[in-house]
Amino acid sequence: VQRGELHIKELEEATSRHRDKVAEASQAVETLLPAVDGAVSGVKAVVQTGLPFHVAERVASLDALAGQVKDGLLSPQAALLRLWGAVEDELRLAKETGLYRQVIPLEGEEVLADIARVGMMLLYFRAPDGRTGRAVRDGDGWRFVTYDASTPTGREQDLQVRALFDALTKQIKRGFFRLPNALVVPEGA
Repeated sequence: VQRGELHIKELEEATSRHRDKVAEASQAVETLLPAVDGAVSGVKAVVQTGLPFHVAERVASLDALAGQVKDGLLSPQAALLRLWGAVEDELRLAKETGLYRQVIPLEGEEVLADIARVGMMLLYFRAPDGRTGRAVRDGDGWRFVTYDASTPTGREQDLQVRALFDALTKQIKRGFFRLPNALVVPEGA
């Protein structure tokens, strides 16, 4: 009987310690929630103001992460790990050059264009009708401007972008590429 009573007393103490640990963990979760929310908002702001490359998909991923935390489906600790993965993806995007497809607004209509992204610094496009151009910052947003191939400067810029697309299509990602100056607004813009 004494052994049984001792065993019960030990179990009650272990249960009490476990309850204390659960209470501490729950307090830690509550203190992490604002940090997770702030971190997600910060990464989301960077994505929204950066180069217009698949912004809707990248923001939707961050919104889904925040929603899972808010709904209690994901702990703040797990959310921070996933958020760190998203930050690493953003850093990877800044290092890579590649050829992609994306819907862009071009002269009042939505067009599925080929996109050549040079890190997160430059974004050139080639429309299905053959027009080429680049993304240009316009105040807080971006717009897509075509190169005017009827002018000598525009023709040279058009040829440079076409050469970049050809090289990327052939999987040539290293070397010397002459690209249109990103600091100069194209003629007619």
